[in-house]
Amino acid sequence: MPEFLRRQLDHLTTTHLLLLEATRDTSHKQRRKLFRSEAMWTRSAECEAIIQDLWNYNAYEDCPKRRRLRSELEEYLSHEEILWKQRGKAQWLAEGNRNTPYFHTRASARKYKNSISRLRDKNGEWCITHEGIQQIISSYFADLFQTSFPSEEAMERVIRGMPARVSENMNDTLIQPFLADEVKFAISQMDPYKSPGPDGMSSAFYHKYWHIIGPEVTSFVLDFLNHSYFDTMFNYAYIVLIPKCASPENMNYFKPISLCNINYKIGSKLIDNCLKPLLPTIVSESQSAFVPGRLITDNILVAYELNCYLAHKTWGSVGHAALKLDLSKAYDRVEWIFLGGF
Repeated sequence: MPEFLRRQLDHLTTTHLLLLEATRDTSHKQRRKLFRSEAMWTRSAECEAIIQDLWNYNAYEDCPKRRRLRSELEEYLSHEEILWKQRGKAQWLAEGNRNTPYFHTRASARKYKNSISRLRDKNGEWCITHEGIQQIISSYFADLFQTSFPSEEAMERVIRGMPARVSENMNDTLIQPFLADEVKFAISQMDPYKSPGPDGMSSAFYHKYWHIIGPEVTSFVLDFLNHSYFDTMFNYAYIVLIPKCASPENMNYFKPISLCNINYKIGSKLIDNCLKPLLPTIVSESQSAFVPGRLITDNILVAYELNCYLAHKTWGSVGHAALKLDLSKAYDRVEWIFLGGF
């Protein structure tokens, strides 16, 4: 069935509102449903039995085991969906949300609100076709993240001029091998209901069934961190666009986030825990965000006070000026050649 669109158009001379009504082909949406581990599984004894049986099957390593487990859980999920369709009039409670018409209406409205039905291209023209929207998004990120071909010699000169902030004692701490207890602690720190990555697994699943899957997951993560064993699937991620405003019109009003696989999140959490105690010493005091004990509002207040001072300065022979620089997505523009220099 075609998708129906209704949009209010821009107007310059008339006091009337112009409405655009159109249909759009939705055949592209006919795709295989993505696997997602469900929080309700953690309450099912049958689900735990499935996991126990498959994880004790010694012929499979971690990744093939998870693929086999995923297949079995997908079949279990399909049976659950059929069951709840048969009990369509029953009221059931799942993490505080009741299966009511109000809840489904809210969910549908949220899905519609989060969908990208149109975007402006570089020329400011609206595009409502899926192919056109995909091209706008792809071109935007291709232009944004392309290399600037920096000079290796110039970069080395800059790096040589930077003072070392990591002492020998700090380095000895950083190169210590990670331990199994740290993996379990990292899992306990993770939000159980964060959106999953391509593997479909959530932290809630790992929390509940850690007594079954914990040893092999721990071995997998430690092999990566301590011995540089790296499976390409480990680094897969979904890129999701988060709107910065209520009605984004072009790509500048979206910020991308990565939904990573759960094992990748565990590894990054371990590294984060290792670096966190050293950050206040390594990171400059002028960097007031993303460091424990510092707030980004500190710099905002300082900038406000400085601008007030400049605006009210009416005496003296020495003048001052303030520059406003556009550093959009500054943290996302790091050259690989720069990282390789370390």
